[in-house]
Amino acid sequence: MLVSLFADEEVVTFTVADSLPVVYTVGDPAYLSCVGKTETKPNQTVIWTKDEGDLPTGSRVDKGVLMLPSVHRNDEGSYTCEIVKEVDPVFSTVDLQVDDYVPIINGDPIELPPLTDEEIVNFDIEITLNSSDSKGILFETKRINSGDFLAQPVDTIHHEAKISDHGTIVYEFDVGNGRQIVETTNPINPNEWNVVKIKNDKNQVTIQLNGETATIRQHSNPLPSLSLGVNRPVFIGGRHEPTSEADDFNGIIAQVLLSGQNVGLGEARIPPSVVKYNACASRNLCLNGAKCRNTNNHQGFSCECSSKFHGEYCQWRSNSCHEENCNTGICLDNEESWQCVCPLGTSGLRCEEKIDIPQPLGFTSDTSFLAVRKPVKFESIKMKLRPTADSDEHILMYFASEYGASTKQYASLSLIDQQVVLTVNKPNMEVQKVKSEPLGAGELIDVAVRQTGSALVMTVNGNQVSEIQTDTLKPGTEIFIGGIPPGLSSPDDVVEQSFQGCVYEIFINSQDVDLQNLSSSGDISSCEESNFDDDDGVVVVDEVTVATEEPEEETTTTTEEPEPETTTTEEPTTEEPTEEPTEEPTTTEEPTTTTEEPTTTTTEPPTTTEEVYHFYETSRDSDPLEIEIPVETTTTTTEEPETARILPTDSVEEGNDVSDEEDEIAHVSTVAPDTDDYSEGTLPPDSGEEVEVEDSCVDGVCPMTTTDAPNNICINSTCGMNGQCVPRNKTHYTCECKLYYDGPTCSLFKPIEHAARFDGDAFIELSSDEFPHLTSEKDEIVAFKFKTEQPNGVLLWQGQRPTVTQMEDYISVGIVNGHLHFSYELGGGAAHLISEDRVDDGKEHSVRFERKGREGQMKIDNYREINGRSTGILAMLNVDGNIFVGGVPEISKATGGLFSNNFVGCIADVELNGVKLDLMATAIDGKNVKPCDEWMHRKRWLYRRRMR
Repeated sequence: MLVSLFADEEVVTFTVADSLPVVYTVGDPAYLSCVGKTETKPNQTVIWTKDEGDLPTGSRVDKGVLMLPSVHRNDEGSYTCEIVKEVDPVFSTVDLQVDDYVPIINGDPIELPPLTDEEIVNFDIEITLNSSDSKGILFETKRINSGDFLAQPVDTIHHEAKISDHGTIVYEFDVGNGRQIVETTNPINPNEWNVVKIKNDKNQVTIQLNGETATIRQHSNPLPSLSLGVNRPVFIGGRHEPTSEADDFNGIIAQVLLSGQNVGLGEARIPPSVVKYNACASRNLCLNGAKCRNTNNHQGFSCECSSKFHGEYCQWRSNSCHEENCNTGICLDNEESWQCVCPLGTSGLRCEEKIDIPQPLGFTSDTSFLAVRKPVKFESIKMKLRPTADSDEHILMYFASEYGASTKQYASLSLIDQQVVLTVNKPNMEVQKVKSEPLGAGELIDVAVRQTGSALVMTVNGNQVSEIQTDTLKPGTEIFIGGIPPGLSSPDDVVEQSFQGCVYEIFINSQDVDLQNLSSSGDISSCEESNFDDDDGVVVVDEVTVATEEPEEETTTTTEEPEPETTTTEEPTTEEPTEEPTEEPTTTEEPTTTTEEPTTTTTEPPTTTEEVYHFYETSRDSDPLEIEIPVETTTTTTEEPETARILPTDSVEEGNDVSDEEDEIAHVSTVAPDTDDYSEGTLPPDSGEEVEVEDSCVDGVCPMTTTDAPNNICINSTCGMNGQCVPRNKTHYTCECKLYYDGPTCSLFKPIEHAARFDGDAFIELSSDEFPHLTSEKDEIVAFKFKTEQPNGVLLWQGQRPTVTQMEDYISVGIVNGHLHFSYELGGGAAHLISEDRVDDGKEHSVRFERKGREGQMKIDNYREINGRSTGILAMLNVDGNIFVGGVPEISKATGGLFSNNFVGCIADVELNGVKLDLMATAIDGKNVKPCDEWMHRKRWLYRRRMR
């Protein structure tokens, strides 16, 4: 707190137009004035305070203005001005924003502190630059001997990189075995951002430019021991002692990483000739109303998104709207309603169900799309697809140099009037288009576009259509397939309507697209190929080619004795015996074969498909059992026994969850669990019905029609007193369990499973066996999600047993002053990874922590990873204490004073090394833990009854 007292007879008036953030750059002096128009009178005081923490060192107040001599990133925040008056004091708040310093260098280098001995021996630098000049020194640093001070200093270690006359990066070094040179294969891209990575350790030298193939050279001789010497500063953009003007670097240096750590360039010694680069002043780089900030990163700026968007440019819609959470999906705000667009491999109302990736891919919605990670350059694309038989315009592929409708360079493939159209737009040129010949409705299309020399060549079904003259295209966006993500705009010439149909293969730059590693995707379903008419009379079902001829009559039997011949009708839903046999079939064996169908056919209609139902459950538990339960029938004709199929979301091995009779039935009828998780139920092929649940159901409950009333499927259901039977159709019903209950009969009480609430005096204790640390060569991963409004609290802790009094190795995750801290101690000095942004905002945050030896990484939501390393040479984590989640008993003592508060809020979906924990079943102890209702969903078990 600083107080300013005005002298007698001194009157000062100060004015600030509005309360928008005051923006300064690292290293600048800052001046903060009270908001509004206020006149101070003699003997009045102005008091300044920082909302969180103390005022920066060196701050002072002069005539009511708070003066900061040199601001840093951690000086950001809200500052409160209080004008003390006789009646009521006047308060106002000023938000200080401190951006990174991005230098434009014109010959004179900036100076960074010297490297440590370890850093200069294991040299590791990454530098991002933008220059129009194909020459200049990028950096230089050296170590000189410290022997005879009267003698001329001699370099014992030297590192230097420059741009050659050909535009390549040349790295010259001497680490004790004489001067050597390594050079990149390709030149830099003028007037574009280029990333240079150089590593030189005891084994080899590696140099890489713009993510292309690295140049690697092994050291021919072992490196000598480090002699006595002094490390000199690191000069960026030149040498300490330039030899000629030809060595001058002219351009922008956006980022420098040394040993993996981002160096704040504003903290460097900056000569007067260096000026500040302001990327945010040029144009609207950030989308959807996001705030642009000058930043030391790969492009010189970053975007701060609102809660409705995320992404590097805030181009993606977020996963929440209307206070609903779509998990990994996109939430669409439709005024008074909402909709989740689910990524590939998920389904459900809130994208909470994990499903297999379909093959082929079905594009059936206006929100269907794939976003393939952008390559360094575009070389080719090849797609095989079959559209539905309509004449609408559909997008097949699109990418651009930047996001938004104002982009000046883009390429797209579209279906327009049943023709494939290639469109290319380049700056200062007219839009170019080429078209294929008209294609048949619903025809299988094999389309390819390839960069050949200075032209893009398009072929359709093996026939070259035409070409467009253009240089190599460099995508600045993802390559979008079959649609453009909701909320992302495109130029007017680009077709926006999503593709409708099946996609069989996608190759980009001759590589099959990895569907497990997409940037994003939405609403991709299985492809119903029976919707297509094929001139050849052949369709592909599950990658098996089947003739579509009428099935011939087949002979079926139910016993070993000959039986009358029966015919199979075309409908796959019913099978009736002919009128000739009037007697029931006889059986001579024990009824142990009741698991088989009493009447079977040797050949089933090949084009039968199954309708998929989705039942929503956030947990992804182990493989459930599929249980066939026979139900008595009273019919006298040949019938199938009525069965109920239970598709549970959790294992049903708990004996106390099933009655004696049910347990016996389950024991007799249980089949081996499938290898895949049940995430959906299937309507039996013989049900004869195709019912769309979402179309006829309200809040997941479907009304029974009057025709169903006489055969109410919920009569004698097994849902129990804690479950509600919900009919789906004539053959299906679900047991919807009350909150906190689970199991086939909704009798298993599970208040805490994957989500728990902590009140500051609570904790869950897990056995150390759940998270073993057996080697330093294996990745150890912790992941979970949380939300809190408290600025301090421990989320996860593992250290020594309580009997050990000395603070030794530990691993911890906690919140300190609103920022997330990931820390671990291996015996040589702790690593501390700290988030830049606060996480005590009451919002949901998904976090992931990785450690391998001394190296650590922290990832929060969709932001860039934060990397760190512990000091010393020890790489093994030696802890034998149990794991605590949400709190620790006697926290200050147990954590050696690192934490003094337990966590307050919700923690969910805790995973240790990829294994998701049942917090209630896994815990060995705990205290005061309560359910976190907002992250719980009712469990639903699907039953199927077959009646003929």
